[in-house]
Amino acid sequence: MLTLKHPATHYLIPSMGLCSLLIWVQVTLFEQQLTTLLQPSIYAKLSLLVLTVYVTASAAVTYQLMLQDKNSHQSYRGEIKTINQLIKQNYNNCIHVRYYRSSDRQYALKFGNDFASNRFSKVLEYSFPDGFFYNIWSRKYESFNQELDLSNLIEKNCIIFQGSPLNEAHYSQFMPSTTIEIIFDGQSESLYKLIQKPNDKIK
Repeated sequence: MLTLKHPATHYLIPSMGLCSLLIWVQVTLFEQQLTTLLQPSIYAKLSLLVLTVYVTASAAVTYQLMLQDKNSHQSYRGEIKTINQLIKQNYNNCIHVRYYRSSDRQYALKFGNDFASNRFSKVLEYSFPDGFFYNIWSRKYESFNQELDLSNLIEKNCIIFQGSPLNEAHYSQFMPSTTIEIIFDGQSESLYKLIQKPNDKIK
């Protein structure tokens, strides 16, 4: 079920290991029947052939996945480097809102703290008082310790969002009176600037 829900490479590793166990169980269960139908020498050769094919196919698939992961990782590191440079050079004074799959360290801490039932919220809030986050599931803005309302901040502050790429349908999740300007549009991670809409364009 986990593999069906999350078919990414790191989720497939347990399934790959389980395949070996399943093959061993099947061979063990049918060994007696196969040996009665086949001569021992033929059975041994057939078993060796099946094992060789399985190992070769697994090695080939694993090698291809490793190459894909390597290229993907290099591209991802390049995107992160570009985003960090843009923030440092042009948006260092902006309110920085992190959301799902942001590579920013603060979001990693926020994500882990959520799974720890917010046990470390006070410590993180003290260590990172400028931590702003957007929860894509609850559609709420948060710090490490509480919910936030950014509507009062956007008129006087520059606000940027960092996380997984958004499509047009996701833009309205942030604030009805705002739109998003693309600063950097990457394959794995993007950077956006929140823009206040003129009053006559607010729906």
